[in-house]
Amino acid sequence: MLGSQSADFKPLSPESTRDFIHHNLDRCGLPHNTFTTEAINLICKVALGNLRAVKNLAIGAMVEAIRSQRHVAFATILIPGLRRSNLHYA
Repeated sequence: MLGSQSADFKPLSPESTRDFIHHNLDRCGLPHNTFTTEAINLICKVALGNLRAVKNLAIGAMVEAIRSQRHVAFATILIPGLRRSNLHYA
């Protein structure tokens, strides 16, 4: 029988969230300005330091930016997705 394991992670600070996003952009060879400062601030505000939420929001923003044929993820790109998922950002 397989046992389940869990780990408790402390929420990321806004600074750590920004560093995490920038680190992953570096790994992909993308510039840090792929996300505007406002978009990163909105991700920090909505994700509340939850690593999975940060990743999902960042990936979602990049997908929406590509769909809208933009090279930069703006905060306005995030808002429709947040509304669809009932996440609070205001």
